[in-house]
Amino acid sequence: MNGNVLNVSIRSLWNKSSSEPVVVSETNPELVTDFQCYVHSSYQTNCSWSPTGIVADLRFFYKSEIEWNGIVSGIEECPSYTYTDGLRTGCYLPVSIQHSLSVLFNTTLNNKTVRNTFSKDLFRFVRPPPLNWKVKKSGNQFNITWDSPEVIAEDEWEYIINYTECGQLKRPIILKEKTSYQLLRLPHCSYSMAIKAKYRENGETPWTDHQYFEADSGFSPLVILAITIPLVVATLTVLTVICYQKNKDALFPRVPEPRDLLSDICDNNNKTALCNFQAMGVEEDNCKIALVVEPKISKPDW
Repeated sequence: MNGNVLNVSIRSLWNKSSSEPVVVSETNPELVTDFQCYVHSSYQTNCSWSPTGIVADLRFFYKSEIEWNGIVSGIEECPSYTYTDGLRTGCYLPVSIQHSLSVLFNTTLNNKTVRNTFSKDLFRFVRPPPLNWKVKKSGNQFNITWDSPEVIAEDEWEYIINYTECGQLKRPIILKEKTSYQLLRLPHCSYSMAIKAKYRENGETPWTDHQYFEADSGFSPLVILAITIPLVVATLTVLTVICYQKNKDALFPRVPEPRDLLSDICDNNNKTALCNFQAMGVEEDNCKIALVVEPKISKPDW
């Protein structure tokens, strides 16, 4: 099955032998272009197409099959169409990545039934919606968290983070089996970032919207303290030196010599024996001692 061409193969079987197949091809007008189906979640697949416009009443039928257990559904019409400008352009199907899908577009053209057929192995077409994620600025890092898609096992996904730093595009960050990441940041830089999930070569999510973070507008308290404390210490040191130079005589007076102290006391007319000790010494030095011989008195002889 491939679009507007339907190939039918017929052969006969008898006991253990079979005939050569006879292939019958049926070509129909092309009803749709750009037909795609992508698994969005563990329980929903979205198919979309572009109508060629030759008919307005276009119907979508499908049959799903889980190959590993042989479960095959009946042929059903789309349960939930989507519309663009009044035309059917999509369908939401309750099938998952485990299913293979056979699709039939059917309409009537010139009183004749026209069909286009397609087949899809859905495990090759995985496209969940953008990740649900959060970014929180904390100190010198960004704390990034996200929820893994529900389509397949969490460890099957690879996560890619694109970001710019100070306007420069940085190397992408690629992670596996994680739902969080800490990105170091520079306070003076602005940042923008987005994330997507990738499943091997078979599918991926769209990029999330970018989140933007401006550079810090001021210094952090730690930076302010680191600058202020040395300035305060230097200022106090200079003031202390100036104050000491101006008041050192009052703070640390010079001790006078003893002689100077005594001279000051005497100059202040303090008449004490202490002040006159030199004069007293001089007087003692000039003192003259005279020996007086008493006259001898004669006794009368009688």
